[in-house]
Amino acid sequence: MKKYVKNSVWILAEKVIRLSVVFLFFSFVSKKLSLYEFGIFTLAQTFATLLTGIVAFGFDNVLIKEFSTTKASNSIFSSAMIFRGAGAFLCILIFALVILNLDYPYKYKYVFILASFSAFFQLQTIYYSYFQAVSKSFIITKTSIYALMVSSVFKIAFLYYDLGLVYYTISFLLDYVFSFLFIYIVSRREALILRFKFFDKKELRTLLAQAVPIFISTLIVMIYTRIDQFMVVKFLGVEQVALFNVAIRISDAYMFIPIAIAASFFPMVSKDATNKSIKQYFYITHLFTVLSAMFILVLTPIVISVFFGERYSGSIQVVYIIVIANVISALGMVSSNILIIRKVSYLRVYRAMYGLVINIGLNYIFIPKFGILGAAYSSLFSQIIAAWVSNYFSAKTRDCFYLQTMAIFTFGIPCIKDIILAFKKRTNEG
Repeated sequence: MKKYVKNSVWILAEKVIRLSVVFLFFSFVSKKLSLYEFGIFTLAQTFATLLTGIVAFGFDNVLIKEFSTTKASNSIFSSAMIFRGAGAFLCILIFALVILNLDYPYKYKYVFILASFSAFFQLQTIYYSYFQAVSKSFIITKTSIYALMVSSVFKIAFLYYDLGLVYYTISFLLDYVFSFLFIYIVSRREALILRFKFFDKKELRTLLAQAVPIFISTLIVMIYTRIDQFMVVKFLGVEQVALFNVAIRISDAYMFIPIAIAASFFPMVSKDATNKSIKQYFYITHLFTVLSAMFILVLTPIVISVFFGERYSGSIQVVYIIVIANVISALGMVSSNILIIRKVSYLRVYRAMYGLVINIGLNYIFIPKFGILGAAYSSLFSQIIAAWVSNYFSAKTRDCFYLQTMAIFTFGIPCIKDIILAFKKRTNEG
């Protein structure tokens, strides 16, 4: 277990540094732009996130599993990279054509299209899957920090000269460009090579068989967790989506912790899918999710006041609700990984559909009545059903429901003993 804890630390270090810089940039931009333009800026990033989810095609955790259990790394890597690269090009092209036909000023169309290119450079997550699978997350951390240092120079320059919305969007894109270039350079030293001759149709079919259900469910999840923003625009206007997105950015600030923990311990569970190992997986992820969530809840009023200002004070209550929703979502993420191990990923589709239907239905009722607070409550109720309660209705996931419930009521505290014992055992063996 010690190896996986160390791997988590490296991933967490990278996420803390990256999110700190990105968050500061986000707060400065919010003060530089009007509420309307900041709403456009955040909507562009939402579009980019949705495109990234499509381009990812559910491969990331499947690749971690495959890389950790096979030696045919270059074949798997090249097959995934070529397939996703072609998909990214196609998605961005279609998106650009759609945006150009919308009734927006050209300045805003350029912003949406520029942000969409980040979906292509998010191919870097394939590299991340490999290094996480072989417990070399320190490579991800180092390359990400170097890339962030370079892109931060541009961020500072754009802010200093107050270059405006288009350049701030370019800065958002440069984070992914430099990160992709650096991880590409380093990966060649690790003998991870992209070649068309390594492309294997059989390997790709194997990946797709596992990834398609994940892709469908992930896409539905992304829609029902992001559709709130588009419905806020529809009912309340772009200015209100700016407030809502500030709340999302703050409440999501700690989500890198459960994501990093879940990714780091996933190889452990893949190799040893016993009930004890799965229980540890739920408990460890939930413990660190709750601790970080409490930290965000306490700091939110200060963060809003210092980093965003009085005009964003309406975001505070929204943060509280979404933070709780994210705690449930993290448990759903862990159970989704268990479905991958058990090769029943198709069940994620049903869970995601429950969440989508509930979220859209509640948004139509709550947003006109309660504003952005209604959108937050819709997210919370949909996460409770989709990520937790729905596991009870299938015999193949009912144990996940019970483990999630135990984790919620114990706050994951029992895992502390297991972590301490694992470190003591390793120390004694050394």
